[in-house]
Amino acid sequence: MKDIYGVIPYNGKEYRIAFNLNAMAEIQEEYGTINAWSDLTDREEPDAKAMIFGIRAMLNEGIDITNEENGTNDPPLTLKQ
Repeated sequence: MKDIYGVIPYNGKEYRIAFNLNAMAEIQEEYGTINAWSDLTDREEPDAKAMIFGIRAMLNEGIDITNEENGTNDPPLTLKQ
């Protein structure tokens, strides 16, 4: 299993995104399996709720990693954010 990391710029700030075991576990908890989530997101018209949930999980994992590395305490994102 290879972890995937990246950065998403938004409003002049860069947000780290991480698709790792922690993000996968959160997605599995919500959708049962990564494949079930992937079936909803990897199609011609993706399920918006599933996309939002997965992206938020990956962004929050990035926030957790950044907080740990930098000693910061940025709060996690909500589904609405």
